[in-house]
Amino acid sequence: MNIVTNPSAQQDGPYYPINEEAARRAKDANSFSDYVPGSATAEYRQMVDKAAELAERQKRRVDTEYHTKIDH
Repeated sequence: MNIVTNPSAQQDGPYYPINEEAARRAKDANSFSDYVPGSATAEYRQMVDKAAELAERQKRRVDTEYHTKIDH
C-alpha cells in the first residue's frame, strides 16, 4: 500500500490519499489474485477509523491533559 506522507495533502478528514495504481501494481507483483479497485483505500480507511475509535475510547478513560498525546 502506497501512502502519501505529506500532511498538507490531507483531504476528507483524517485520511491521506492512497495511490491506487501503485497498490494495484504491488498486488500484481506479489500475488496471483486480481486487485479489487479501491480496496487499498478501503482497507486503509478502516484501519484509520479503528485507530480513531480506540483513541476516543481511551480519552474517555483518562484526564484531559493526556488527550493531545493520544491524538498524536
